[in-house]
Amino acid sequence: MNPRTTFRTVSSLVAVAIAASACGGGDSLALRTGGTPSATPPPVTLPTLPPPQERHPESFNEGGCWWDRDDWVCPATEDVTVESSPSPDALKTLRGFIGPYYNVEERSSSVEVQGSTVSAAADGAWRASGLVRNEMSVSVGQITVHAVLKTAAGAILAHESALSPVAPVRPGEPAPFEIAADVDASFVADVEWDVGVAAVSGGVHARDTEIMVDWRVPYGDRERMREDPPEGPYPFVMGGSVASMAREPIERPVVIVAWLDASGRVASIDQRPLMDIHDNATAEPLRPDDIGRFLVVEDDPSIARDLIDLEYMIWTTHRD
Repeated sequence: MNPRTTFRTVSSLVAVAIAASACGGGDSLALRTGGTPSATPPPVTLPTLPPPQERHPESFNEGGCWWDRDDWVCPATEDVTVESSPSPDALKTLRGFIGPYYNVEERSSSVEVQGSTVSAAADGAWRASGLVRNEMSVSVGQITVHAVLKTAAGAILAHESALSPVAPVRPGEPAPFEIAADVDASFVADVEWDVGVAAVSGGVHARDTEIMVDWRVPYGDRERMREDPPEGPYPFVMGGSVASMAREPIERPVVIVAWLDASGRVASIDQRPLMDIHDNATAEPLRPDDIGRFLVVEDDPSIARDLIDLEYMIWTTHRD
C-alpha cells in the first residue's frame, strides 16, 4: 500500500526564465510559476510525426501501397500515431515519445506529480517511482522532484530529491522519476511532494526522433537468442530503433523506458544508450537521418517476469 501523499505549491522557481526560453491522474499540485493559474491555458499542439510516406518512402510504391513484410497492402493502412480514444491520456506515438499520459487538453499551468502513477515500497528501504507532467504552455528543462517523508504523527523522517532523466519536457508531456531514501518504508505514512524546474538550456533537438519497438521476448525458459547468456532462465529483452529527424547531431543519445502496472503506476524505469545500427558501439553522435538501435535487458526475476505483460512508455533524450 502506498503511503498518503500530499502535493503542495512551489511558487518561486524560474518563472521568468521559463517564459523567456519557450521552445516551442490522482491528486496533484506542485509547481506554480507565479500568480493564479489561468482557467484556460493557451492551446498547445502535439509534436506529431510526419506521415509514414515521408518517414519511410522506401516502404511505398507509386500507387501508394505499403509493403507489410510479406505482401503489398493496398491501400496502405492508416498510420495511427495518436489514438482516437476519447481519453486525452490514451496511448500516443509522437516525436521522441511513446506512451500514455501525454495530455495537451487538460492542463493547469503547472508542473505536477501525477499521484495516480506513483508507486512506493511498503517494506525495506523506502523508494518510489512515478511520473511528473508539464502542464504549462512552454517546454521546461531539468525537472527535480522533492519528497518529504513523514511519520503518522507528522515527524519528518527525510528530505530527498531526484532528477527526472528526461529533458527538456514539452507542454503536456509526462516524464518519469525515481527517488529513494535510507529510511525504513514501514515508518513512512505521508509523503509531501514538491517539483522544481529549470529553464531549457539545450538538447531540444534530442527529442526530435521516431522511436520504433521492433521486438520483445519474455523472461524465463524460452528459445535462446544471440543476446542471451549461455543458460536460462533467459532475461526479458526489448529491441528497438530510433531514427533522427533532427537537423543537427544528437550527442550522447539515450532511451528511457518506464513500465506501468495494471493500475497505471510506474513499476520500473530503465535507461539505455543508443547503439550504432551496425555494431555494439554507442551512437555518439546520432547524425541527422541516421538510425540507432537500443536493447533493454532485464534479468532480475522480481522485475523481469512481468515486463512482457506491462504497458510501456519510451522517451529519447541525451545525457549531459
